[in-house]
Amino acid sequence: MNRYVCTTEKPALYYIPGLLVAVALATTVTGYYAASDAGDSPTRYLAFLAPVLIAVMLVVFRLYRPVAVVLTDDELVVDRTASTVSIPYAEIIKVSLPDNKDLRLATRTFGNGGLFGYTGKYYKLPYGSMTWYCSQRKNYVLLETTAGKKILVTPDERDAMVNELRKRVPTIG
Repeated sequence: MNRYVCTTEKPALYYIPGLLVAVALATTVTGYYAASDAGDSPTRYLAFLAPVLIAVMLVVFRLYRPVAVVLTDDELVVDRTASTVSIPYAEIIKVSLPDNKDLRLATRTFGNGGLFGYTGKYYKLPYGSMTWYCSQRKNYVLLETTAGKKILVTPDERDAMVNELRKRVPTIG
């Protein structure tokens, strides 16, 4: 079993603390105004809703960020804090290494665009629809499966991971 770490890129490490400070400030300010609001108006309860939703999003994005790509005897596993995603070697038919510029300006159709990583559904020509399990905007490895799925991962040691994967699955070339 080989484990290839997926490090979160540096810009995200700078704006995440800023976002946490902004959420804390917004919660404090809206809480103050909501508490001073006389009566039982909906404003009093809604003032806490946005910061709570942002906090929930932060927790979810943190739990589902990619931590590592693990090559076991039978499958490639995307290791995340809350769960894992397994792709059996028998289902992988192609591995490619797109350039950073090839995936620039990909359209996020449903997912996270930089908070602890880039995860979820994206679309970019000529690749089409893809599922991203990325921690950074470099070291891209695109896996295509027999079911027609395209999965993108970003291990720090991209070349070492791809070489090991090709040894385990010689048919992918």
